[in-house]
Amino acid sequence: MKSKKNTFVSRAAVGCVTTAIFLLLCIIKGIYPFGIATLDTVDFQSQWIPAYYHVWDVLHGDGSAFFDWRVGGGNNFAGVSAQFSLFSPFNLFFLFVKRSWIEKSMIVFLLIKLLAMGYGMRWFLKEQILKEERYGIYILAGSVGYAVNGYTLLYYGMGWLDVAAILPLLCYFFCRMAEREGDWRLGKNTLGYIVCLTLVFLINIPQAYMMCFFLIVFAGGYFFLKRQDQPLKKNGILKFGLTSLLSLGIAAVIFLPAARAMLGSYRLSGEEYRGISGYFLLLRQDGMDAVWKWVILGSVAVPLLFFVISGRRKREHIWQWYLVAAMVLPVFFEAVNLIWHRGTYVCFPMRYGYMLVFAVICMAAARVPDFVGDSRVRRNILYAFLGIWCVQMVALGISLIQPETHTDETDFVGDAMEIGQPLAGKTDVFHKAKLADGAIDNNYPLIAESTSYSNYLHLMTSEQIRMNTLLGYSQVWTRLSDTGGTLASDIMLGYRYYVASKAGLWGKDTAADSLWPLAETKKFTLWENGPVGDRAFFITKADYEAYAATEAYTENVFENQNRLSELLFHTVPIDWEKETYLDDQTGAELSYRFYADGKQILYLYGKDLQQAEITVNGERLYVPDYNDLYNESYPATGNQGILSLGCFSDEDITVEIRQSVGDSGAERAVFFGFLDPQELLEAVDAAGRAVTYELDRDSCKLTVESAGAEYLMLPVNADSGWHCTVNGEERAISRLAGNLMLVPLDEGTNEITLCYVPRGMKKGAAVTGMALMLLAGWGVLSRLLRRKSVLDKIYAGLGCAAADIFAVVYAGFLLVVYVIPVVYTIYLRWI
Repeated sequence: MKSKKNTFVSRAAVGCVTTAIFLLLCIIKGIYPFGIATLDTVDFQSQWIPAYYHVWDVLHGDGSAFFDWRVGGGNNFAGVSAQFSLFSPFNLFFLFVKRSWIEKSMIVFLLIKLLAMGYGMRWFLKEQILKEERYGIYILAGSVGYAVNGYTLLYYGMGWLDVAAILPLLCYFFCRMAEREGDWRLGKNTLGYIVCLTLVFLINIPQAYMMCFFLIVFAGGYFFLKRQDQPLKKNGILKFGLTSLLSLGIAAVIFLPAARAMLGSYRLSGEEYRGISGYFLLLRQDGMDAVWKWVILGSVAVPLLFFVISGRRKREHIWQWYLVAAMVLPVFFEAVNLIWHRGTYVCFPMRYGYMLVFAVICMAAARVPDFVGDSRVRRNILYAFLGIWCVQMVALGISLIQPETHTDETDFVGDAMEIGQPLAGKTDVFHKAKLADGAIDNNYPLIAESTSYSNYLHLMTSEQIRMNTLLGYSQVWTRLSDTGGTLASDIMLGYRYYVASKAGLWGKDTAADSLWPLAETKKFTLWENGPVGDRAFFITKADYEAYAATEAYTENVFENQNRLSELLFHTVPIDWEKETYLDDQTGAELSYRFYADGKQILYLYGKDLQQAEITVNGERLYVPDYNDLYNESYPATGNQGILSLGCFSDEDITVEIRQSVGDSGAERAVFFGFLDPQELLEAVDAAGRAVTYELDRDSCKLTVESAGAEYLMLPVNADSGWHCTVNGEERAISRLAGNLMLVPLDEGTNEITLCYVPRGMKKGAAVTGMALMLLAGWGVLSRLLRRKSVLDKIYAGLGCAAADIFAVVYAGFLLVVYVIPVVYTIYLRWI
């Protein structure tokens, strides 16, 4: 009875202490419900929170797990799901939360993850390292230390914690599988290892890559260094390899399309770090925010110090020193850290830092029995270490947790939900919304439940980025923005609704008479662009072939728009002028005079301008940005595309530009474009035709009449995952401007069906099916052949070959990941 009571208390203590520390930090920081602040800041707010809205919609039957119409013109979400851990079992939490409470519920969501990490670590320490009850306090400290440390306090908003919660269980099942299930049969520990590793492959591909690194480090040391005088567990090595491959096969239905989407994205499309020359180029790169690596290491400084001072010259300690050194070296040598990341990274160094924490805590715990023994003095010394460590964690949490205070002019989630109300039920891929003044961060559509090209999900294709840029929309790295463009490009892309902040100065007169008021909210004004979305546009095959033969785009975004407008609207709507200047003091102050003949919208595009202040007819032009609605500098971070300078009618216009310049003397350019809105709208009305359509979560049906020998242009991302049929026959879609969808039509009535299946999913499903059948067959065979048979002899022979192969792989891994980067770094720095 006493043993059961002690076990219950020790189990409850992990949850109670972890919860107490986390809630104490939340109380100090005023996190809801202890204040008005929330935990989501920076990337947690701008990327992960919107992704959780997508998860919520999927779980509640309102969305597709692998596709979303609301961003990017209809976007593949296979890669996004793997990037943002959207298939994590922790996300089932959103079944029990109202959509409007997602942001505020993060305190509970994160606490669940921390508890899972703590209890997973407790299981590993209790079952694998400190098996006696008298070590309960050390198990408690190690468990809480794994849940609350520099890594979790830095990266609490990232879905990487989902994988961190699995790591202790994965290592536990690996050790038990290697120790107790070395034969070919499928045991419960082997099955546990397969399940855990499959989850890692399903949840997050970047973390899965790093987990494979860790498993090679861990397994290599376990088999070759930890065995001491025992024979090499060759059969264990074979099972480790086979089960790891089987786990990947089971996850293939998710992993393969996700990997293809990620590797095909603009973010990962670079060639510079491939090959031997690229490898050494990578080793020479500098890390970003490297100080945070030291924070992660510093958070386990107490157990690390204990590990060092408690060392003995024992053979079994070689394994311990090896594992700790392997995980600590990336902190000291950035080249090793870059290899672990598979390239350079932006912010968030050592994204696998929980593995360092795990290794240090586990190896320190392994030293406890020898160090403490029966000595009360040493036990008290260790208690002092644990007390210092606890205080350190609290102090570190107070320093690292930076909540969203919701006191600024911009409140991303609240603003997105605010504009979502008047747009409810109005937007779709043919009737998109756009931010006229960039007043909200790019990922707002997922929260607002509105449709736009705008998003900040990182995994946009090069074609999506390129089209957005050549049409003059604001573009920052992997963000797609809907701010910028002209009335002509807005009609092409289906932007029907305009949103602008009341705090800014963008107004209807900045665009055209085609806009009429839609709604006003507390912070925003919305307009409707009447001609957009009610008409579809067509291109004859002859015109398209002539266009495709010479498809080339220039730095002049107005010329690019004219080429597309001529195809779609049969008019050239923009009269443009290119003004040049020199990058020296003569270009510091520029002045241009124009005359608006009739009603004209005047646009400006100048990617060469530097911190430019623009005045139009004596009035300073604001360049709103989600970071600063009163920004007066162009280009701005979120507003660097085409600027609308205003709508003018039969009047003189003076544009003055004051900017910072260099002394290169190089020729620079700024472009001006005049657009007659009435002339354009008449052309649009004449060129467009009616189309009926029906949208589903990942498909679309359209009905359109055609004279034949022409294409229907759809403002849809022409991803290769689309499957198109016209009147029941499979058709290949074409692309306009690299990204807009062109559907070939027959003469007469065309019934078009578009269905989306991510590339690689069908092949992945076949691999998953085969892997599951192998697993089932393996399980049945294990039950039928419990006694030794010829399979045991075959397996033993294969084990010898597997051991040799793994030894080569392991040696090569250490050479490429550790030895060469360390030696090369030393050579570059000190020789």
